Amino acid sequence: MRKTWVLAGAAVLVAVTATGGVVAMSGAKQATSAAQEPPANTATVERGRLSATVFQYGTLTYRARSDGSPYAVINQARGTYTELPADGDKIDCGDVLYRVNDKPVLLLCGSTPAYRSLSEGDSGHGVTELNANLVDLGYATRARLDPSSAYFSSETASALEKLQSKLGEHQTGSLNLGQAVFLPESMRIAKVTGELGGTARPDAQVAQTTSDTLEVQVHLDPSQQGEVKKGDRAQITLPESVTGKWTG
Repeated sequence: MRKTWVLAGAAVLVAVTATGGVVAMSGAKQATSAAQEPPANTATVERGRLSATVFQYGTLTYRARSDGSPYAVINQARGTYTELPADGDKIDCGDVLYRVNDKPVLLLCGSTPAYRSLSEGDSGHGVTELNANLVDLGYATRARLDPSSAYFSSETASALEKLQSKLGEHQTGSLNLGQAVFLPESMRIAKVTGELGGTARPDAQVAQTTSDTLEVQVHLDPSQQGEVKKGDRAQITLPESVTGKWTG
């Protein structure tokens, strides 16, 4: 069970199971004893699985950074915000995140923030992430474009032109700074900080986001931390206000 950031109170049951234990079964029998000796109590002993359950209340919410802070969407385009997402919107990688001067700004998956324009002949981590996105989104095949390649090839340019064509943009085959935002995965908008009709400036925050994945945060007592380990099964019982029961 991961210690992660989590909407409402949730009861979490973690069953820790170990093999190779010895289990004492019910139905004790008296053994035959010598005359005048007190009878001995005995029990059948069988090898089996031991388990323990830890019950804790937790909190259910959308995952953010490891310290609980949201991800920041940083704008690099210049102009006017002509379209912005709404709080709670879920944006997939490859989708339009917002628009500046009616030009789309895409969300692409990647851990390297956009800091320069990319065109044929360039190389680096940003190019690797661009190549991976173009393959994952279906604009190029692995046979023609290596998603792990750090080189901006003619195939990268061709795939990017297909993406630009779908968006109704000029097919330049280059990715200018400000045309895309790179974040680790598909995101949920936690808060919009930009203003529709406001001025879009480079390095200004447009929104705060979290993952679109719900997770549970549980604070275990130090005395219980040795009873729970990665890979243990967890059962989550949601309160009446949030219908459902999860196991995993």
